[in-house]
Formats: sequence, structure tokens, C-alpha cells
Amino acid sequence: KEKLRLHKKNGEEVLVDIFLCVLGFSRYKFIKLTLDMGQTTLFKCLMSAYNYFGGFPKEFLFDNMKTVIDRSRTQFTKPVFNNVFYNFAKDMNFKPLCCIAYRPETKGKVETVAKIMNRLKVYDYEFETLDELNKIVNELMEEINNEVCAATKQKPSILFNKIEKEHLNSSLNTNTLNSYITLKPIERKVTKEALISWAGSKYSVPIKYIGKTLICKSDNFVLYIYDKDVCISQHDLSEKPINYNAEHYKELVSQTFTDIDLINKICSENLKIYDSIGENHVQLY
Repeated sequence: KEKLRLHKKNGEEVLVDIFLCVLGFSRYKFIKLTLDMGQTTLFKCLMSAYNYFGGFPKEFLFDNMKTVIDRSRTQFTKPVFNNVFYNFAKDMNFKPLCCIAYRPETKGKVETVAKIMNRLKVYDYEFETLDELNKIVNELMEEINNEVCAATKQKPSILFNKIEKEHLNSSLNTNTLNSYITLKPIERKVTKEALISWAGSKYSVPIKYIGKTLICKSDNFVLYIYDKDVCISQHDLSEKPINYNAEHYKELVSQTFTDIDLINKICSENLKIYDSIGENHVQLY
């Protein structure tokens, strides 16, 4: 499910993607919230699905995704798989198959789940962080896996545990697979505004790190910022140009002003501006 538009309680808009994976016999489903549809994210989702199911089937049917194929399958031509993906599939020990382009009936089981994702819209303006939204998605996954499926007239969880689970391959070498998803830590220098740049946006750290070079890591939901091995700041990934932790911004303003009431007023007003219009100039005070 691409670009599902939701809002946090504070009104901030977030665009999320939903990874869907359905076991064909039981209709047992794995659902994962992501912020992009890159190939590394696809590999992470598939490995998470492997852990959730406790194994993998012998074959996987994919939509015609750019992260999977270089040329779509049609009624007259075979698909051309991306080399990196094809090697991943071999290491995961499954045979990749592709839907025929422009024939939606070949992926009907997944399209049905995509409709269920509209149930997430009930939670619009009902969550504060992406981590909280991720927990909602996990709860929804458990709910639909324990609801009677219209096609089979049984609960997916029952068919999965009684029949399908024992047929999955659960003997993969995950150490080999980690090479596909391990992202190297990236260094970033802290600006005089106590900010570091990441994926087109800026995120704050305590002012004592101004001028220092820190280590950044991301799991597609949260940015973790380290001084050596110590995590000194973390932020939900955001499309806003500037993302200040309120305490970090208060420290920064306190370098210029001493009156506590004035500091609190400046912080309150300026942080509202950052949230509402994504002001590009950070020195509002």
C-alpha cells in the first residue's frame, strides 16, 4: 500500500508505505510499516516476514516492483530479475515469480489485504509517534490473522499453525543475509545551531556537541545519533526541514538570553513556526 496519508495528534502529516506478504494456503499475513520502498527496505521486510512466519515457502509471487525486476513479465515475455534481488532470493532459498503485468487477478490475495489497510485511517490523528503507529499496525496484523477469511471460511492463524507452518523452510543462515541490510554508520558534523543533516532534513542534538562529528544510524523509522557508542539523541524521521527537540532548542536559546520567561516564550513561538511551516532559517531568535 503506497503513500498512505495519516496525521499525528499534533496535526503533522506523515506518508507511510505498507509492506504486505500473504501465505497462499492459509492467508496468514505479515504487515510492516515503512517510510520508503527501497531495495534495502524490501530485504528488511522479507527478513522480518521470515522471522514472523518462522520460515519461508519455496516460491514467492511478486508484483512488478522496480526493486525486484528490471523488465516486467507479460503474456509474451519473461521477467528479468534485478541481479542483487536474485542473489538475495537464492540466499533466502526461494524461487521468485512475477505477476503478469496488467492482470490484477494474479495478485488478488494481496489486493484484498490492501483494502483492509484502509482500517488504519480510523487512527488518523490518534497517534503521537511513528513507533506508536507501528504498534497499531502490529495489532491490526494480529487482528486480521485471527478473523475468519471470506475465501477459506477459517481463521488464517488456525490454518497456518495446523497445516502450513510445518512446510516452511526454517533453516536459513541469517548471518549471510545480514550483508544485504546492514547499513554502514554515517558521520555528520554538528552545526552551530546544534543540528545535523540527514536525508534532506536537520535534527537536533545537545549544544555541547556543536562542532563535533557524530555517528548516525537509521532503521527507516527513527534516526539514532551517537557519540562513539553512546546514543545522545534520537528523532522520528520526518519530512520537516528542521526537527528540534524542545530541550535542545531551549539550551540553544539560553546561550543568548538569560530571562527564563523570555526564553520559554521564544522557544514556544519558534518551535510552533518550525512545526507549521518548516522554516529554513534556524536562528529565529
